[in-house]
Amino acid sequence: MKILHCADIHLESRLRTHFDEERAKERRNEILTTFGRMADYAKENGIGHIIIAGDLFDVKRISAATANFVKGVIKDHPGILFYYLKGNHDPEIFKENEECPENLLMFGEAWTAYCLSKNDRRSVMLYGRELGNDDAPLFEGFTAEAGNFNIVTLHGTVADGRSDMKRGIIGLNDVMNRSADYLALGHIHARKEEKIDARGTYVYPGCLEGRGFDEFGEHGFYVLDINEETGEYTKEFVPFASRVLHEMTVDITDCADTADICARIRERLAPGHIGSGDYVRVVLKGEVDANSEKNIDLIEKQFTGMYYYFAVKDDSGYKTDYTLFQHDKSLKGEYVRLVGNDDTMSAEEKAEVVRIGLRALSGGEVWS
Repeated sequence: MKILHCADIHLESRLRTHFDEERAKERRNEILTTFGRMADYAKENGIGHIIIAGDLFDVKRISAATANFVKGVIKDHPGILFYYLKGNHDPEIFKENEECPENLLMFGEAWTAYCLSKNDRRSVMLYGRELGNDDAPLFEGFTAEAGNFNIVTLHGTVADGRSDMKRGIIGLNDVMNRSADYLALGHIHARKEEKIDARGTYVYPGCLEGRGFDEFGEHGFYVLDINEETGEYTKEFVPFASRVLHEMTVDITDCADTADICARIRERLAPGHIGSGDYVRVVLKGEVDANSEKNIDLIEKQFTGMYYYFAVKDDSGYKTDYTLFQHDKSLKGEYVRLVGNDDTMSAEEKAEVVRIGLRALSGGEVWS
């Protein structure tokens, strides 16, 4: 049998950090569409179960259009059972009434168990619990038979030591030796998988779509393929995001001006593994001469039309050799000596002050 594990879809995320409202709305609709495409993928690939390990939504007030779209996707795939565990961002959208799709199964603040399949040898079981605000032990009331294939879904941060329900901490000491084969997690937006003990593995699929440059790289979901006779299984990560976020470092040491920096960036982008519909952020590193001209706005404009979103983060510095001006009797020399002898500034601050001053004294435009 096949099971899809996803998390942290964050529907209706505001997305205003990088975009204006029109572009943010477009991106929100893309993420919503990806959720629908994921359900289609499951149907086309014989996947009968989808685990959503928290944060399906991003805000507490969801539009009727988004709520109805999600309900429609679930209802339109009656051959798939959706198991939805609410995360810390999720509102009360689905209630046990006529509005809740029949193939949507949920969890509560007490342990809930679902039997996904059963034969003469073993059952495939799914357990889940929403993290609450009480002080009760996380695994209070939890029992799992060692002879079954046991999946546990939670939304929180795995850490050494004991669990802390109020802070959303899932303590490894509490998870170990619980007969868990696969811990289906949500909350961490980067993909991660680690061993729990000799038997089990915990897995974060990461968010379904990257929304900012703290979520760069491939995003998607995991598919488990379980042999119900032997209890063995395989897992595969499926990249599925409509857009990929790339962050790359470019060393601009010794670049003389903006044109040189742009040429260095083009060399770095040349391999061609970045799609025109992707996000790209270039991080400038290294040091340039204090007199070098560096126009970040102009650099961004040179590449903006090539990608869905392009940005430059300037983490580069300026080289200032104070010894070159030690005996210079010019105004520049006096200025550099004055700054160099100032003990109230750091070396980075001195370099920036010298850069601005030298350029101003040379009659050039000062670039920020």
